[in-house]
Amino acid sequence: MQREVELEHVPPVEAAQPPAEYGLLASAADGIILIGEFAQILEWNPAQEQITGITRKQAIGEPWFDLLFRLTPPEHRTIAGYIQTKQRFSEFLLNGENAELAGSIEAEIVRADGSRRVVEYRYFPIQESDGIRAGCITRDISARKRLENDQLEVVKMKEQFVSKVSNSLRGPLQGRLGNLEVL
Repeated sequence: MQREVELEHVPPVEAAQPPAEYGLLASAADGIILIGEFAQILEWNPAQEQITGITRKQAIGEPWFDLLFRLTPPEHRTIAGYIQTKQRFSEFLLNGENAELAGSIEAEIVRADGSRRVVEYRYFPIQESDGIRAGCITRDISARKRLENDQLEVVKMKEQFVSKVSNSLRGPLQGRLGNLEVL
């Protein structure tokens, strides 16, 4: 039986001072998010702030699927997508797994300042004595994606150039071949 996160019963989470062990999270180059059993954000490191433009104070206590919806490009935001994301997280927090959240997930996001980035999310379960929580590592892969797109563009330009040169040479060469046949 699938349980859906009930927000009415979520205990409030405040953005308190980071715990002493926060040093590891604060020094990480990747964004790190800790998600509570009710899908609320428990921790949000500085790299996650850099990637999304959303501060730790703004994120703590918010449901992760609400922040994901806010980060989704406007042209892709739908109620159906929001409900589907909420169901996936409910299943993940209940069972510690969801096939659609396995492995790395690439997504385009819109930062708080309106700029766009391409990120890679990796989710993992955190088994606690009182239930399952989740972790998420976020990596900004925008530069890598731009490089890949640039490389594809160069390959396309090369293919177009070779095709044009080939077509340009074909006509004169066929004429000369015809002259050789006459001889």
